[in-house]
Order: sequence, then C-alpha cells, then structure tokens
Amino acid sequence: MAKDGLVDREDVMAGIIIEIPEIKNAKPTDEFNPRWGNQDLGWRPIGLEGFPIPVSVDPAVVREQYGKPEAGTKPVNVSYQVRRGIEIQGDAATSVDVNFEMIGPGDPGTDPDPEWPDPVNPRLPLPDVFGQHSTTPNVLGPEHDLLDAELRFELYEGLMEDDVMQFFWGGEYIVGADYTVLATDAAGDERTIVILWEYISRTGNTTVPVHYEISRTSVPNKGISKSQDVVVNAVVIHPDAPEFVGVNGGGWMTCSALDIPGDPAIPPAILVTVKDLSQYGLVDGDTVHLYWWALHSTSGDEEVIAWDEPIELGEDYPVKGFTWRIPYEDYVLPIYEFDSKDHSGRGFVRYEFESVLTASGKRVPVISDEGMAKFAMHGTQDPCDLP
Repeated sequence: MAKDGLVDREDVMAGIIIEIPEIKNAKPTDEFNPRWGNQDLGWRPIGLEGFPIPVSVDPAVVREQYGKPEAGTKPVNVSYQVRRGIEIQGDAATSVDVNFEMIGPGDPGTDPDPEWPDPVNPRLPLPDVFGQHSTTPNVLGPEHDLLDAELRFELYEGLMEDDVMQFFWGGEYIVGADYTVLATDAAGDERTIVILWEYISRTGNTTVPVHYEISRTSVPNKGISKSQDVVVNAVVIHPDAPEFVGVNGGGWMTCSALDIPGDPAIPPAILVTVKDLSQYGLVDGDTVHLYWWALHSTSGDEEVIAWDEPIELGEDYPVKGFTWRIPYEDYVLPIYEFDSKDHSGRGFVRYEFESVLTASGKRVPVISDEGMAKFAMHGTQDPCDLP
C-alpha cells in the first residue's frame, strides 16, 4: 500500500491494503481490529495463514476519513489493536499521507466528484481532431493520407499557471506536443497541437480514442479527460506508380514515344504500363480507375487537361499487368496548344481501386503513387506529325 508514502486516487483505484506485520506470541484464535483513521474495520481472527496479513479497506472509508474539502495532503492514522478473549493486549499505529485533490472543474451538485476515485474528469472539455483543410471534426479520410492532423482543445476551468497538458493518440503519448499553461491563459481559450502522421499510420484505419492528461506539481492526481473517438480511414496503400512508355534519358516524352497502330480505328496514343495487381486481391471483373492530367511548362501548377477512365480487368486488361492508352489528339496535343510560345508540359498518371482487406481484417483504400514525365511532343515549330 502506497509504497511512495502517499495514498492518491490511483492507489484507491488499485485497492488499498493494510498489511498487519508479525505479532509476537500470537495465537490463531487471537483477534485484531484494523483501523483507518477513526474507522474500525472490525475484529477478526489472526488465523493460520501467516504474516503479513492483508486487509482490504473500502474506498468509501478512505474517502470519508480524508474528509472535505478534497484538497491538499492530509495525514491519516492507520492502526490496529490485538485482543485475546476480551482483553486488549496492545496496539500499533502509523501515519500515511493522503491526497485526493482533482484537477479541473468539479461537479456543480452536492457531491464534488461522484465518479470518485476515477481520475477521469468528465467535465474537462473534449479535444477535437481535424484533417488538413477539413472543417469536419474527428473524421480523417483518404484525402488526409500521409498528412499530419490538428488537435484543437479548449482550456479548462480551474487551470493554474504551469499546469502541463499531455496528449494521447490511441493510448500512445504524443511526444513533443505538451502544452504548458501560461499566466495569461484563461478557461475557454482554444489551443492547437499537431498529431504527426506517424502516430496516425501506426493505429491504422479504425476508431481511435484521443484524450489528454493534466499534471500539476502540487497535486499527485492527474486530471484526465474522457476520450474523443476519431474515425480514421486515412491510411492508404500505395502501389508503385504507373510508368510512361518511351521516356528518353532526360525524362522527356517526345514524338518518338507515340504509339501509332496500323489500324486506323485505333487512335495514336501515349502508353502507360500498370504492373501486377493480383497481389492486392484483384481478379477479372474488378474495376480500376486510371487518371491522367497535365500541367503547363516544366514548373507551376497551371492545369492544361485532365481525363480519367474506369477499366474492367480481364482479357483486354490482365490482372497481371496491362498497358493503358491515352489518346494523343484528345488529351496530349492540348499541352502543345495551351501556349503559343511554350509548348512543353508535365504529364501525370495514377490509378486507384476499391479498398482491400488486409491481414488485420481492416479495409484500406488503394491509390498508386503518381507517375510523372516531362512532355515536348512537337517538332521545331509544329506538333507531332501524324499519318
């Protein structure tokens, strides 16, 4: 019991035990009466079990003997008497420090803490988690993949300067995110910390409990908030990027990379290869969505064109790997036509499909890495010469 010399709420949650040490010349029929403060716990025989004898103390007794107000450290006398028959043979006593003070707002009713001795204070404000560029609290979707999140919290009633708040994601302490209360802080002020992606990715796609704990040097009992549930579906599987066919040594796609079939019904196109998808559990009949977009010049983010196409895996698009055609005149030539002087650009491709069931039993969205190449599909003055 209280090996650190202080009984706090955590000790009461674990259970308070008085240990009766060896009593010299005692008989099994002798009786002892343990006491916590002024409360007798009742006479009982010493018995044959041996010493030390453990005696559980009801939490209600411990609380009542601590008294009101529940603030500060108070000494409590712990003792026991021994008797043989009806004659008291002697007693022994010690003193233990007790502190049940709680950080944060108390209950406005007659009892300042009806959840006692639970250190979780349900009146502390819950934190909220937001994905980047999101106004929806406590939901992280695939659009937040690989991105840090933001935890917003409101300062609590009863705060004191130098209180330290620590934050936990799924029970894991978020290192380096502590907040120390300032003299200028007030209850109701909103503050923010960052939850790094590494924490989010470790717990994966699930509902993650998030809470904080408050420490104060003068109070041994932490103030602990209830948990806020955050629904996470942000962890995405990233297969290798699709690859452009015909990229030259400088990373450029030029007219020589065009595929011009002999069949006039098939338009000239640039080709993109997608590797084996069977490792993700895909089979014939499944759908893969492919995306192409181009930006003007070799820098900047001015979009020229975008196109996407759903394809069904099967004979034309084998699960073990296939080639995707991006028609030149419809979707690549616009790079040349976008600007009268600079006919270059950058092309990007990616694919995605429905989430897959992982070994952990969780579904994870699949979005490939992006493939990119520089485009200069023109001659000295004109676009590529097509037959």
